[in-house]
Order: sequence, then structure tokens, then C-alpha cells
Amino acid sequence: ALKNVKIPTYIVHGENDKLVPVEMSKKLAEINPELITVKTFANAGHGMSFIVDNANYIELEDKFWQQCVEKYNDK
Repeated sequence: ALKNVKIPTYIVHGENDKLVPVEMSKKLAEINPELITVKTFANAGHGMSFIVDNANYIELEDKFWQQCVEKYNDK
């Protein structure tokens, strides 16, 4: 399905995730690197990126949404 992605996709992954290895997200991003972005967070386990570094998480999220708005605002 990710080969056919037509919109920017953002994957957030904790580098200390014991449930889903971070390498899996990186492999997913390789399928469609123009539209899939992976952001990893050091010292974050599964689903804990926001908790571990909420300021950086929010900053990255804001930048991602701004890129989406800029890219698709005129379409």
C-alpha cells in the first residue's frame, strides 16, 4: 500500500521500541522516500516519543504540517 501513497506520510518511532524494531519503519520509508518521512526519538520506547521529548515532537509535527500545507495549498 505504501508504494501507492499520494500524500505525505509521517512515521514516528522510538529508538528503544522493544515491540516494533525501528528498522521496520526505516524500511517502510524506503518504499516511497519522496512522501514517507521517518522521525526517530532517542530513549523512547513504543508509543513514547511524545512523552520522552514533547517539545521536539511538537516542533517536528508543526514543520511536517506546514510542508503539507505549502505543497497542497494551491491544488
